[in-house]
Amino acid sequence: MRYRNGLSLTVADVLTKKLFSSAKLLAGAQVQINVIKWVHIVENMDAAKLLKGNELILTTIAYALR
Repeated sequence: MRYRNGLSLTVADVLTKKLFSSAKLLAGAQVQINVIKWVHIVENMDAAKLLKGNELILTTIAYALR
């Protein structure tokens, strides 16, 4: 996906940001080239059935440890 200014945002782009320096990529290194279309904050895996692909999912460590 390209934005009006011709730019796109990939998973790798996000992971280079200081804010995400301690983020853990759960989907595997091969997805780092994927372009992000939407960002969602998810605290319940029931939401997974609503995802269509190319979404960046943000969650808390508390959820990840459940």
